[in-house]
Amino acid sequence: MSEVKDSNSRFNLELAISGGKIIVIEPSKSALARVRRESEALGELGLSDADLSVAALALDLSRPFVFTDDLALQNLLASLGIRYGSVKLGVRLTKVKRIIYVCPSCGRTYSSPGLCYFCGNRLLRRPVT
Repeated sequence: MSEVKDSNSRFNLELAISGGKIIVIEPSKSALARVRRESEALGELGLSDADLSVAALALDLSRPFVFTDDLALQNLLASLGIRYGSVKLGVRLTKVKRIIYVCPSCGRTYSSPGLCYFCGNRLLRRPVT
């Protein structure tokens, strides 16, 4: 629920929950562990706990379909073989990509986000081509 930022969408979600149309459930520990491993293997290290929980819950459910405009989450879902679609933006990832982090100043590459150890600049997320 914390991922729903739009006030109209939040209102509709809260209304659906209070009316019993949506039930909030937690994913299994094994699915969450698998999602974390896959996220690390892809280099998708910027996903929130909520994003990881959505992907793990999708693994637990039979024939899930996840709606998200977050391309990092779409990348993880595609890698896990989970169907997904866009919510508002109409943007949909076309293939799974591994991610690296690059310093825009010195060009050094890293496997996780943060700051460059050499020049201190914030690293940029880039797909491996």
